[in-house]
Amino acid sequence: MIDHLSFYATDYPKTQRFYEQALAPLGARVVMQMSATWNPDWPEQRMCAFGVERPIFWIAETRDAATHTFAARASRGSRSRSSA
Repeated sequence: MIDHLSFYATDYPKTQRFYEQALAPLGARVVMQMSATWNPDWPEQRMCAFGVERPIFWIAETRDAATHTFAARASRGSRSRSSA
């Protein structure tokens, strides 16, 4: 079972608008937004999470055109993560 997914975007505002429209028919909306204030290299980095009741689909701003994706799956009693 997938717990949440993370994708990265060089054009963060455009990407956020796209997914707001694309996910709205499924009942998903932005449920969390933040800046990476903990990141000394880029404390203004923006990210948001979409979901129906909880954050499951994350978009994070990136400076690089090619980045990895991140997926975390939930299992009984433990959490396992993978990135590609």
